[in-house]
Amino acid sequence: YDDKIEIRDASKLWGLTGTETIKALMRNVYAELRRREGIRGIPKEPAILYIGPAGENKVRTAAVMSKLAHAAGYGGYGAVMGAKNLKAIVVKGTGPLPPVANFERFKELLRVVWERIFKVGTLRYWGTGAGGYTVGAEKSAEPIRNWQEEYHDDKRIGVLNFEFKYWVKDFWGDYGCPVTCMKLSYIKYGKYKGALTDMPDYELQAYLGTNLGIFSAEKIIYLAWLVDEYGLDAINTGNVLAFAAELYQRGILTKEDLDGIELKWGDADAFASLIKLIVERKGIGAILAEGTYRAAIKLSEIKNTDVLQYAVQVKGIAVGAHGIRSKIDYPGPISYAVSVQGGDHTSTAVKELPARSARGELISAFDDSAVVCSFTTFVLGFEERLDFLNTVTGWNITSEKWINEIGLRIIHLQRLLILLGGPDVYWDPRIHDDNPPRFYEPLPSGPAKGEKVDRNEVVELRKKYYQEMGYDEYGIPREEVLDKLGITNYKTALEKIRKRLGV
Repeated sequence: YDDKIEIRDASKLWGLTGTETIKALMRNVYAELRRREGIRGIPKEPAILYIGPAGENKVRTAAVMSKLAHAAGYGGYGAVMGAKNLKAIVVKGTGPLPPVANFERFKELLRVVWERIFKVGTLRYWGTGAGGYTVGAEKSAEPIRNWQEEYHDDKRIGVLNFEFKYWVKDFWGDYGCPVTCMKLSYIKYGKYKGALTDMPDYELQAYLGTNLGIFSAEKIIYLAWLVDEYGLDAINTGNVLAFAAELYQRGILTKEDLDGIELKWGDADAFASLIKLIVERKGIGAILAEGTYRAAIKLSEIKNTDVLQYAVQVKGIAVGAHGIRSKIDYPGPISYAVSVQGGDHTSTAVKELPARSARGELISAFDDSAVVCSFTTFVLGFEERLDFLNTVTGWNITSEKWINEIGLRIIHLQRLLILLGGPDVYWDPRIHDDNPPRFYEPLPSGPAKGEKVDRNEVVELRKKYYQEMGYDEYGIPREEVLDKLGITNYKTALEKIRKRLGV
């Protein structure tokens, strides 16, 4: 509370789901805080970050959660909190925000953003929830049954089936947000009564829907609620679920392997049962709790067959629900392959060269570092975003300085860290700066039928990308570039990387 910090025993919260955790904290911790600090009226609730049972059990696809359905998913940060026995962080402040350097200019820029966003209706009215139908039907780029297909024309997953049947709050956003792209879904009747979650957004519609062979709005909402309550990253969890389902489809995993679950495409209850095993790390769940890549390595050993070919991931991270085979959606042939965040769709490398430009991961690094939402900045060019930053802070950062110095420094640091790897997984750019094997298979259906990624194009683009970013032929940052960027104490890291790669 303000500048007062307390560490409290959370043993009574351990084991609680997301909703239970929030209720307990509001009922006990916040109620006590209000009495003690003399807070009157009905003040805004405190900010709460927490983990669910998945994080407590150090499931690698566990997320750090907030507000029931908000998740910091990619990276398994929920497992990090669990490893530190940290259940939740509660914060409440009463002081003012820091002063804005040029408040009049700030108001002008804010009006520009409002005017532009108000003219773009899709995100405001439906968030990314319209994507469940459109990305598959119009772009042939949506994961279906573990990416075996990417096209569908199934209108059951259309956004109107979510909006008219299940949305109970149409505009949900943080204070002052002009987009309010979040929506609140609630199942009032039937088998899944009581499920409460967001839209779900497109990535959840895809990874807990089409990628599992599920096109029912009700079942997708149910699974989204389940992963929220357990505190799971829906993208990476949905990825490992579909991976397991394909192995079952191919007879590699059996009903006995799956603790009696018949893991058939479209069966939401079967996938819910498997989610529970993963969260509790029981039976096959203990293997799948390690994430798709590690699970594939382990199952390849157990089954004496290579199942990595069915793992749709890049450097251990599930590929976001935007395929590259149709060449219609925003990622390109090497967007995932060379990204410092692997399969993360929010930080893909450029679709087209040059690598150093106001696109791709250099700009994602800006949005992440500025802690701004990309659903509000999409209406702004990069120069305008910098104008916003400089107006608020009083700095004078140019696009040239960001692209060739500050942003590039961030990417190089991330590149060093991902190549250092460990403690049990290490990446070799000659092998792992690549797409999942599935993306080299031709699309089997839809307008883009037959399209696939060209391996030779990937090799050539990767080589040029390395050169333009300042990496050597092995994809390792060059010493002279690191020196120019002001990155120090890197020599030991480079020595370790080169020694391990034998270069």
